[in-house]
Amino acid sequence: MRTLILMLLCCIPACTGLHTVEISQLRVRAESSIFSGTALPRILLEVASDTIAPARIETQYFDSRGNVATEALLPGRYGAVVKISSPRERPIYRYLTLYKTPTPFDWNGVPVHFHMELPASLGAGPHIPLNQQQIADDTLKDILRQSAESSSQLATMLAGWSEEQSDLAATNFQLRDQKYWAKIKQKIGVGNLPCLIHFPSDYEATKKIKRFPVILFLHGSGEAGDGFDELPRVQSNGLGKMLATGNELPKDFPFSVLMPQCPPNEPWSPYELNRLLDDVVQKYPVDTRRIYLTGLSLGGYGVWDLATEFPERFAAIAPVCGGGDPARANRLKDIPIWIFHGEDDPTVPVSEAQTMIAAMAGIGGNIRSTIYPKTSHDSWTKAYREKDLYDWFLQQVKRLE
Repeated sequence: MRTLILMLLCCIPACTGLHTVEISQLRVRAESSIFSGTALPRILLEVASDTIAPARIETQYFDSRGNVATEALLPGRYGAVVKISSPRERPIYRYLTLYKTPTPFDWNGVPVHFHMELPASLGAGPHIPLNQQQIADDTLKDILRQSAESSSQLATMLAGWSEEQSDLAATNFQLRDQKYWAKIKQKIGVGNLPCLIHFPSDYEATKKIKRFPVILFLHGSGEAGDGFDELPRVQSNGLGKMLATGNELPKDFPFSVLMPQCPPNEPWSPYELNRLLDDVVQKYPVDTRRIYLTGLSLGGYGVWDLATEFPERFAAIAPVCGGGDPARANRLKDIPIWIFHGEDDPTVPVSEAQTMIAAMAGIGGNIRSTIYPKTSHDSWTKAYREKDLYDWFLQQVKRLE
């Protein structure tokens, strides 16, 4: 069969106009991300009508506890790990969240306007916290209108809302989903996030006698990629670009810099980033009292999420044009924070920074901020040129218990 496919690829495009695609461009979807029976939904490979995809998929299912599942016996969260293989390319993985309702649910009966009154048959009851109000009103109704049966995003929402309420569930169902998938990926042996590492100039000569301060730098959405040929993108902007060009950084830049790559169309997962840090600390001479965190745009949001989930890791953080969760600001009270943002940012409004500044000030946090006047979304060029930023980082030393 493989030989036949290769022959078709050689012959058909020339005479019919069909073209092949790389498997990294392929998408998969569940036949129905929301379901009620015991049969787990089939996963389908999405291929445009004018393309030939020399690929096959293999799917493995897991239940809410991370155990392999062959059928859905209980309502709640399920996960599908989809391996896409090609004779000529590295396999890639896709991860789909599925959700089983407690009883069959009639999507046609869902009212267009509801106010946190989800039908009981969805299993998401009155324990849903009020601070999810805006998400329900804006996002959930739009998803229901568009394609309820196949929406993985809706399955993610319902899975998070249906699970036992906790500090994590009460603030962000996406974080709960990321925590679930980090556990599954580790279980099946999927490696850490791909990462470039910059070492200071004296690293080789002193690595056996010296531990180095570390900056974890999180890129923006435009630099996301597959971790293979696309990994150099992490040095397209901000601190990554300055390290690549060697320009505008202090002459004796003392930091090791970690530059991981986020998968396309996904937010940064604090759990996978934390796993990466664990691995780096084990393999390299890291001064664990001086681990610093910064990132821009999508990475700015990632900074807030990672520091909020694992505040014990960082001596200081510097989010650039990102936003966090003011309801959880108390978890960051003891971390020195320097916020950067452009006053005229049309992509991430400066109100995102102002909200976190007010939240941190309200709890007596260690907060400073720089809002650049007449500056659009690219506030990172100015931020990472601030020599004081790196001196400020080094002044922050975490007390280890």
